[in-house]
Amino acid sequence: TATDRAANTSNSSNPVEVILDTKAPVITVTTPANNTYTNQSAITTTGSVDEPVILTINGTAVPLEGLNFTNYVTLASGANAIVYSAKDPAEHQSTISRIVYLDRTPPAVTISTPVNGLITNSSQITVTGAVNEPVTSVKINGQAAQVSGTVFTLTGFTLTEGDNTITAEATDRAGNTGSA
Repeated sequence: TATDRAANTSNSSNPVEVILDTKAPVITVTTPANNTYTNQSAITTTGSVDEPVILTINGTAVPLEGLNFTNYVTLASGANAIVYSAKDPAEHQSTISRIVYLDRTPPAVTISTPVNGLITNSSQITVTGAVNEPVTSVKINGQAAQVSGTVFTLTGFTLTEGDNTITAEATDRAGNTGSA
């Protein structure tokens, strides 16, 4: 309320709301995890922010559904940086990133032992070999082998009477499979 020199008073003004915002927005990325490997040329990224913001992913504006986001990012072969940036109405900005690797090359697999054409009177043998990159698994005719670095071993592999075909199949971090 205000009063002038002539004792005229004004009506009360409407209240004014002021918001103090001293913090930058928080971006939470649900997927992908940092240092993810994939063999797909695009990846879905999902997450949320803790307040209304203008969100960009790799410089492109992304709409929010409430405080959540979902977006597709096209990948190039090798390492890809996915950069998330959020700016709130008070002009505070946050930026985080995730690295995603696009790998479409299957691992090279080599069986070291037994040698091709081996004739043995033992019904169980040890199968060993190597791969050319880190892998998540190696299976010998469907049986899980032990993997240490780029070397794999399966002890107690059972042979049947007659010819036996031994196949080693490796799966890398991106899901590519290679075999020997």
